Formats: sequence, C-alpha cells, structure tokens
Amino acid sequence: MSSRKRRRIEYARVQELFRTCPSRAAAEVIDGVHRSVRHSLEDLEAYWRPILERVSDASGPTPSALNALRREEQYGGARDYSRLWVPFTTNEVKASKFNWQTAPGPDGIRPDEWHLVPAARKAEIFNSWLTTGVIPEPLRQCRTIFVPKTDVPAGPGDYRPISLK
Repeated sequence: MSSRKRRRIEYARVQELFRTCPSRAAAEVIDGVHRSVRHSLEDLEAYWRPILERVSDASGPTPSALNALRREEQYGGARDYSRLWVPFTTNEVKASKFNWQTAPGPDGIRPDEWHLVPAARKAEIFNSWLTTGVIPEPLRQCRTIFVPKTDVPAGPGDYRPISLK
C-alpha cells in the first residue's frame, strides 16, 4: 500500500473517530497516540522556536499602528476606525454565542462556569483589555503539537506544528 493511501486511510479513521468521540480523537492527535515522534523535544524546539517566535512581517495592524490610527482619527484622519475602540456593551455580550462542548482554555474555565458570569462583568473584563491593550499572559499561551508530515520524518522540518488553546 502506498504511503499516500495509508495517510488517507488514517485521516478517514481519525475523522470518523472525531464524529463518534471528539475527545478521544483529540487525545490521539494531541498526545500522538497513533504516531510516535521520532525526534527529541530539544531538536524540535531548536528548529521551530526561532520560526514560531519571530515577529511577523505581514502587513496588518500592530499595536503601534492601531495607536497611530486612533490618533489619526482623533485629528480628522481620512479613515474611520472608531468602531475598533467602542466599548463592549452588555447586550453584545449577551448576544455572543460560544460552543458549550469545548474544553477549558488555558485559564481552566469551563463553558458552564463562564456562562454563570454575568454579562455586565464579562463586558467589564473585555473593556479592561480594550482599554489597557493587554490580554493576560495565560490567555495568550497555547500548546504546540508536532504532527509528522511523513511516515518517517527525516528531521524537525518534517513536522507540522499545530497550536491549540
């Protein structure tokens, strides 16, 4: 059997497992139950850390660019970005939807616990992040899993890093 066909079969198996038992499928993929990583964590880290920690050169709003836009808008700039800084309202928070079947995030809060927090308090939290421009460190952390791209990875570059919250 070709390696391509073997990968397709494995992919279909994990998809079916996800439909029947998402937590077990996630455990297999995240914990690498169905495949073993053939390189040490030190090798993977040495290869991937500089890539994953590099500041992006992609065009997009950086914090300093957003602050410049805010000042530009205040002084009659051509574009209206004012909606970016409008505080969150309790009604917006109440209208927001989230998946009840998700696992707790890095903060350890389960969806049923978050649901008990009053909408007004959630709006205060979101607005404090908006005002300060700082999201707490635990909420910015993730877990990175290295999934082999091939059946026999030759080096750290033969893994696909997938980051999960």
